[in-house]
Amino acid sequence: MRIYACLLSLPDSTVNPKELLFHTIINLFWSIVLGRRFEYNDPEFQIFYKPVYTYFDMLKSKVSMLYNISPRIVECFPGKHQELFKAIDKAKAYIRLEADRRLKSLDTSNPQDYFDVFLVKMLEVKQ
Repeated sequence: MRIYACLLSLPDSTVNPKELLFHTIINLFWSIVLGRRFEYNDPEFQIFYKPVYTYFDMLKSKVSMLYNISPRIVECFPGKHQELFKAIDKAKAYIRLEADRRLKSLDTSNPQDYFDVFLVKMLEVKQ
């Protein structure tokens, strides 16, 4: 239903459905993992959307082929992939903050989503 609402809100010009599908898939993934849905224009959602969209967009490039062969060399070159690395670091930092926030209020006997289950398992292994 949200996709339909988004399609209705778009101007009458041509539309690239790839972005809407990526929004939907990423939102579905995070609703399972984090137990909540994001609005598509939510800044927290954009933290995850940008790296995933850029990653799949870059898979077809020669840089990604070179990165699979020798990642250390590619990290030294300028280009669009540098933006991807920064976006991934930002997403990792957000996930760390989310983990710290959830650890403070974690009920190990009643995990709410996959993220909580992971944290419970992590605490069990740590002990």
